[in-house]
Amino acid sequence: FNTKSVLLREVIQVAAAGQHDPPPEPAWLREALEATDGRRGLAVMIEHGIGSSARVAPLIAAINAAASADPTFADYWDASCQLRRTGTAALVARLAARGQLRADLSTQRAADILYAVGSHEMLSAFLTTCGWSLEEVKAWHYDFASGQLLADPAGGSERPTTGLSFDSNVGGES
Repeated sequence: FNTKSVLLREVIQVAAAGQHDPPPEPAWLREALEATDGRRGLAVMIEHGIGSSARVAPLIAAINAAASADPTFADYWDASCQLRRTGTAALVARLAARGQLRADLSTQRAADILYAVGSHEMLSAFLTTCGWSLEEVKAWHYDFASGQLLADPAGGSERPTTGLSFDSNVGGES
């Protein structure tokens, strides 16, 4: 690593992926996008997307400092955030195409809400300042996002969070 910015970029990539050499498109992303039940797609996106963002959240102060001092790193970080935003928008577009998005909500507004609520800064506040567990944050995020974005947040008979780390926390305080 010839600069601190290059080292920080590698740390972010490994932290976000949770592994050293992540696949180009993780299986969880395909599962989220292909889920016929929008609640399940949202739950899978939250399980893995929030998990990834939570691993990066402790680095935010260093990221912001590096971005303000190094234009190349700032470009990298902007592209990284845009990639997260694109993934969020893709899920919301699928929800809209299947008629699962609230009728009074544009796909752009829904994508903005999902992106902002899952921000590194918000996660850091919940995890560090408020002392919530990661599972509690994921459950809150799911309850909030499904209630705000989905046409039928209660959905069908299947529990969409089954098998996910935050399943036991969904639906209220723990």
